[in-house]
Amino acid sequence: MNPWLVLLMLAVLAALYVVTPVVAAAWSHYRRYRRLRCPVEGVEARVRVDAGRAAIGEAFGRPALEVERCSLWPKRWLCQQACMV
Repeated sequence: MNPWLVLLMLAVLAALYVVTPVVAAAWSHYRRYRRLRCPVEGVEARVRVDAGRAAIGEAFGRPALEVERCSLWPKRWLCQQACMV
């Protein structure tokens, strides 16, 4: 059997049994709304993170937390998302 084929099969199995469950669990975790204190306004806001981007980032290193929705928008639409740091 060709060793490159074996390596390809191992990579596919690793993606199937390791990466996929990590992405699914992270997506499930990040898809919920969070209540955070806005550092600019000083009030509590409901924030939703881009779950897909965060889950893929979680699987390959560090999650890229980017605000998808915020209860303070549209008033603070172009904020720097300092609440996610």
